[in-house]
Amino acid sequence: MRKGHNGLCALAEQVINASPWEGHIFCWFNRPLDRCKLLWWDGSGLVVYYKRLEKSRFAWRWSEAGTLELTAADLFLVLDGLDPKTAKRRPRWTPPQASSMAYAKTLTHGHFDAVMP
Repeated sequence: MRKGHNGLCALAEQVINASPWEGHIFCWFNRPLDRCKLLWWDGSGLVVYYKRLEKSRFAWRWSEAGTLELTAADLFLVLDGLDPKTAKRRPRWTPPQASSMAYAKTLTHGHFDAVMP
């Protein structure tokens, strides 16, 4: 956990074979899993984020390849000390299909009115 911007950038390029300038966020944990560093390119420079948990550990599951791809939501869960695998996800709203809705759009006073059955 002693590496800075340049050392983490070199790790991302040489070990993981990925470029930090492509918009990915790279994350490293220490062995006790109470500290983590994130590296990303924000468009104008490299940013390093460092977090230390005071009383718990990061819920991190290692993969055989040594790398793991996470969604942004899963990354936030990990950074809060939660396990994304056991987090209960609520069902999301999805818009109904266009074929199941009848839209009648009319222009009245510069606004469109949608009529649904």
